Amino acid sequence: LSATVTMWFFRLFPSYIPALFFLLAILSLGLAPPEVMLHGFATQTFIILMSTFTLGAAILLSGLGHRIMLLFFNLFSASYFKSNLALFFSGVFLTPFMPSIIARAEIAAPMYLEATQALRFNQGSNATTQLSITPFFGITLFSSVFLSGSLLNYMVLALLPEYMQVHFSWSMWIKAASVYGGVVLIGYLLASLYYLKDSKSVNINKPMLKSQLQIIGPMSPNEHLVILAVFIFMFGILTVAFHKIETAWIAFFAMFFLLFFQVLGPKQFR
Repeated sequence: LSATVTMWFFRLFPSYIPALFFLLAILSLGLAPPEVMLHGFATQTFIILMSTFTLGAAILLSGLGHRIMLLFFNLFSASYFKSNLALFFSGVFLTPFMPSIIARAEIAAPMYLEATQALRFNQGSNATTQLSITPFFGITLFSSVFLSGSLLNYMVLALLPEYMQVHFSWSMWIKAASVYGGVVLIGYLLASLYYLKDSKSVNINKPMLKSQLQIIGPMSPNEHLVILAVFIFMFGILTVAFHKIETAWIAFFAMFFLLFFQVLGPKQFR
């Protein structure tokens, strides 16, 4: 309480930072139940949703999302087939950290345009059309596999009885959806092998891709902080069996971490 009052009194941080710190401290130490502290916002579903949206916004606004897709494409674009896979898996990689498909599309769209330029495709050609579908599949097909992949997943979770909501943690959701995810992945790879047979005939502009990485420059401090927040989020979820901290508070801490170091400003957070 004294630390919170000090931050408020001396205005060391934006006004919402001390409040979040106070909530995090009280809930983590178990000094008060969530129903008392948060009242109408006490459900863990709401906490996870708010936190993952914040994490997704940080990935988008820091430029880390675009850098990840560019690195994927630069490393695995030896052929047309591999270029499509690079766009696809970079979209899949962003899915668990960005619940908004629109936000993922904002990252994927410019990467698609850069890919068509690097592959020297004519606008409106069959190859360009195929390439446009690839990132769309990447950002949408696995939305149901990850709990944090779509807002609809949280709506479905909220409709379940409370005892079932506790059972369906982030990792349990993936386990339950693993069969669907495996079938979709295998189906996509088989379809890609069939429809992208002419991958060897593509002339890829590798210098153009490398120049794009040089243009965006080295990683910024905010990008490093976002990577650390993602690591905290993922490591905390994967080790729940050991530390017994619920997924909601892990996600909440990752959000607090980003706000504490002002990766997102007050306007961006609102």
